[in-house]
Amino acid sequence: MDEQPPDEPPPIEPPPIDEAPAPVASPPVPRAAAPRVGESISGALDLALSASRQIRRASLYVGALTLALLGPATVLFMAIVRDEGSLSAALSLVASPATFGREPEAVTMFKVSFVCGVFGLLAILIEAQILVAAILGGVATGKRIGVRGSLRLSRMVFWRVFAASFLVGVLGSAAGLLLINVLDPSTLGELQGAQIWAILVQIAVAAPFSYSLAGIVVGGVGPIESLKRSVRIARARWRLAFLIALAGAVIGVVQDFALGAGFDVLSRIATAAGLGLDGSIEIAFLTGLLILASVMAIGSLLVTVTALIVAVQVFAFLRMTGYSAGLDRALGGGFDDDLRAPRLVTWPMRILIAVGGVFALLGLTSL
Repeated sequence: MDEQPPDEPPPIEPPPIDEAPAPVASPPVPRAAAPRVGESISGALDLALSASRQIRRASLYVGALTLALLGPATVLFMAIVRDEGSLSAALSLVASPATFGREPEAVTMFKVSFVCGVFGLLAILIEAQILVAAILGGVATGKRIGVRGSLRLSRMVFWRVFAASFLVGVLGSAAGLLLINVLDPSTLGELQGAQIWAILVQIAVAAPFSYSLAGIVVGGVGPIESLKRSVRIARARWRLAFLIALAGAVIGVVQDFALGAGFDVLSRIATAAGLGLDGSIEIAFLTGLLILASVMAIGSLLVTVTALIVAVQVFAFLRMTGYSAGLDRALGGGFDDDLRAPRLVTWPMRILIAVGGVFALLGLTSL
């Protein structure tokens, strides 16, 4: 019997290669829901309350700077009031110095000093918004940003904020003037009604750009880009954007009434206490101190009012974007950032203070 050849072993098949699993698409990042109006108001008030300590320090800084700018002109005007004998006579002299038959040198010096103070005050109004936005944003994100840090950030973004505010202001003013020309009021009542409608139109024009300040300070973008992003954010909840724009107008009116009432109360207190600029040197000195303290208080009040306006904007911006990289510049987080402490008073501001003080001193010597 022939032997059969042994069967060949079955070929060894390579083990099956597991197929790579298909890449799983990452779930989309959920978009932050736009806060409601009531939630934004309560959240903004809580934010402003949490930042009250830093806001108070910023208000003292702005108040002192306001006094340094407007103090010299205020002292000169008080000297003119004392020299003329009454406030009404001094106001008439400032308005029309030639009618009194005297050299208007003191009045001219006062006007130059006052103009220097006003220009500096306009810069303070913009810087106060930046300081408040940086402080509020730092509190909301847990970043320790004080007055020095907010000043560092202000030096970087001042002209960006100015450019954005200027563009929005031009658009709003142009729309308001166009509406008044269209209505063509002929009586005082019609003119007042047209002015109210013009203010409402300006608020409506400014509403889409309500987040421009937060976009520059907190978001870290330029003026044009901040206006574009503000429009996109405002679309998420138009009522909130109108609230932010309306808050500035309403609180501004309340501030004017508060200042008027405050001056009236101070006037009554001064009268009851026998204070005045036309009395003895001691009484006039005490009255002058009270007036200068009021000037500083007005500067501090500007920061408090600005905090109430900006808090809603910062709160809503962070809730809807969650982005706050722009605040890192206040802490020196950039590669090219200057880590040195910023000057409390910039050189242009020092020049305005010095020029205003020199002209006020020249005016005092001419009396």
